Amino acid sequence: MSPQVSWSIRSLLGPVVARLLIYGASPFDLERVLRRIAEMPLRSVRQLETRWLDEWEALARAWSERSQEAIRLGHRLTAQNLSLQAAACRLAQFLINTGDVSHKRNVYLQYCEAYRVVASHLDPPAVAVEIPLERRAPLAAVLHLPRGTGPHPCVAIMSGLGSCKEEMHTLARVMAERGLSALVPDMPGCGESLFRSNLTCDAAHLSSAFRGLADFVERRPDLDPVRLGAAGLCMGGGYAYRACSEDSRYHFCVGLFPLFVDRVNDTVTPQWMKSGEWFDLQTGGKGSAEFLADVGWRDDDRIACPFFLVHGKHDNWMTLDRAMMLYQRASSPDRKLLVVDEEPAYSSGQAVTHTMPVGEQLSWIGPVVADWIAGLAGIAGQGSA
Repeated sequence: MSPQVSWSIRSLLGPVVARLLIYGASPFDLERVLRRIAEMPLRSVRQLETRWLDEWEALARAWSERSQEAIRLGHRLTAQNLSLQAAACRLAQFLINTGDVSHKRNVYLQYCEAYRVVASHLDPPAVAVEIPLERRAPLAAVLHLPRGTGPHPCVAIMSGLGSCKEEMHTLARVMAERGLSALVPDMPGCGESLFRSNLTCDAAHLSSAFRGLADFVERRPDLDPVRLGAAGLCMGGGYAYRACSEDSRYHFCVGLFPLFVDRVNDTVTPQWMKSGEWFDLQTGGKGSAEFLADVGWRDDDRIACPFFLVHGKHDNWMTLDRAMMLYQRASSPDRKLLVVDEEPAYSSGQAVTHTMPVGEQLSWIGPVVADWIAGLAGIAGQGSA
């Protein structure tokens, strides 16, 4: 038997808890799970992982049963809210970085299916779409449309490794509430694009995805390609920046704590982000150095479109001075900078993880960003469209 582990469970799970709260998970569910785990005599990380998964499995089933009853009774809004909680439980399971990749795949697919129920009850419903790519398997995506006939301005919302299109729900909905459509793909190395289509993360696949998303918008009569832009979180913020650098069809860019992985101090990132079975699956078996060189910062990454950068003063991965490099290389006079000064609440006290300073405050930052985009698109001040 391994020796007693002497870490704080709340500190260890802080980044996961923050992401769940951003998504809209019940804080009471979170507190109950954390208390039950803390009360158990845990002697290894594997025991913690198993207990976490089991607790959220029971909650997922309970929320799903309540949702199904609301659906049976024809109560759409209640079904929407209850199904979102069921999906949040699946997200909680997905965010644990288990070494068992087959289990990770199964958990994600359960999350994907749970979110399809949520999407079907939105008003208007969000729809699953595929983004054809050149000589490659398609990207899986969700299209969130606002009310009205369009053509609608469109925001391509990109997330990075370790996330997925379903986790972008909160940001996508604030866009739709303001009359903007949100096209949210599983980028290469993520979600269905990885688990169903085996599309791994590399520079060529990313560039193909940038082109494919713009092509898709051009083909849709309900979307306006003249008012297309890119937004992203974490690595997705780096993707959004590069999309606007590579393809002039993107007319604005938003970076929410953007990250280029080769600009991060190697001592502050966890090992699972640099090696292991999960890393190998996402990157197609590339070594860490090869992957960083392939998808990292390039000297010709510059954008000419309007740019909104949101970053955290206390970010210790892509530090603020490194993020400002992106801002300085944006040549449009329409540039906006928002720096979050507050330290994150969910910090261990020893490390401030990358997404938390900004992500914890996404409840107000998301709407501010959406308002800026709506202003560029000529629909500011309309509220729910």
